[in-house]
Amino acid sequence: MCLSKAVKGGSLQSTSTAENKMTDKASEQEFSGLEGKALKAALREDFPSRKEIMDKIPRECFEKDTLRALTYTGISVSLTILCVQIGYFLIPMTLLAIPLWIAYALVTGTVVTGCWVLAHECGHGAFSDSVALRDTVGYIL
Repeated sequence: MCLSKAVKGGSLQSTSTAENKMTDKASEQEFSGLEGKALKAALREDFPSRKEIMDKIPRECFEKDTLRALTYTGISVSLTILCVQIGYFLIPMTLLAIPLWIAYALVTGTVVTGCWVLAHECGHGAFSDSVALRDTVGYIL
């Protein structure tokens, strides 16, 4: 029998893993410091099913709009190019400009995240129904 140590009431005691087994559906799982409370919460039946959740989401949320996706791609790429130009042409490379470079990094990082999200969605197939378009845009971004 495997023994594990647990701290209870300020003293160190040895307990067998058999004492740490759940008695319901997940009986083969060992408990952590929560003693299975997280697993029991996940097994509750009052959580909605996947079907119930999917039925509540409007159908138009699942329809791919290639024109809209390309519009967002154009906006995201344009903003990224604008940020790069601002950094290259307007912010000097001096110690006094360090606060500007920090602000620039925060703004540019946020803007470039838009390109990453679009490329990521291309990889998941959510960008367009056209595989060739998804692959092209995804690889370019």
